[in-house]
Amino acid sequence: MPESASRIARPPWSRIVFVALAVLVIVSVMEWWSDDRGEMHAVPEAVQGAALPELFLERLDAAGTFDLGELRGGMVLVDFWSVDCRPCRESRPWLASVARRLSQDGLQALSVNTDMQPARARAYVERAAWAGPVVLDEGILGRLFGVRVVPTVLLLDREGRPLAYWRGLPPQRVFESQLRAALRP
Repeated sequence: MPESASRIARPPWSRIVFVALAVLVIVSVMEWWSDDRGEMHAVPEAVQGAALPELFLERLDAAGTFDLGELRGGMVLVDFWSVDCRPCRESRPWLASVARRLSQDGLQALSVNTDMQPARARAYVERAAWAGPVVLDEGILGRLFGVRVVPTVLLLDREGRPLAYWRGLPPQRVFESQLRAALRP
């Protein structure tokens, strides 16, 4: 029997499908392997030493602006979020609750919206739970603190410098435990 007769004829597109599936599996495994959302991270090198600037930002929870200088001298939990971010919306109630509970220990909270649509963000702010001022960032704070994804949460020390950094949020109990550990002197 000739060698070519022993092979089963396959459609020409089958090799393309096989390669596409192989690439999809490899990319999925790499994404899963590198998925670090929700973990507390070391403060990125590019952000180390950055401090909360003297800046007035538009308030979304009240009229006027908010002076970031009012937060100096205390530990501050800064939450970067967007209206379109599902994890941001899901974590809103418990994040506000954790911040309110820890406010007894001197923790201040600042919620920073990264959307460029103040009216839409303001409408959402009216329906959700918050702890502390809610402001609109036009990119200044996000760039300063290296925020590339939302939700991102920072814990700032008394001088306004990042002490802890979360990209994404873990479950509430894990987050609260990590936050309490970061708050310890």
